[in-house]
Amino acid sequence: IKTLKLDCNSGIHFIPEYCAHGFFALKSTKFEYICVGKYKHKYERTINLSYDKYLKHYCNKVIMSDKDRSGYQVNEVKNIFKSVKW
Repeated sequence: IKTLKLDCNSGIHFIPEYCAHGFFALKSTKFEYICVGKYKHKYERTINLSYDKYLKHYCNKVIMSDKDRSGYQVNEVKNIFKSVKW
């Protein structure tokens, strides 16, 4: 997992196709995703980082949507990727 701290002057951050990504705000924030191609909800997956060491580094209370809370745990995702034949 890599992190990058952005601010209003950071501009656009490119995330390669098929890479998992997320957004974590340290304060009330507005942001926008720009997608290449058509968004397909059926392919969306969620990774729940609520108890992960990466979020604990930034704060001790995480406010998260029900959708994000019901996502895969980080260890589950690591196991899924280990089984992929790249």
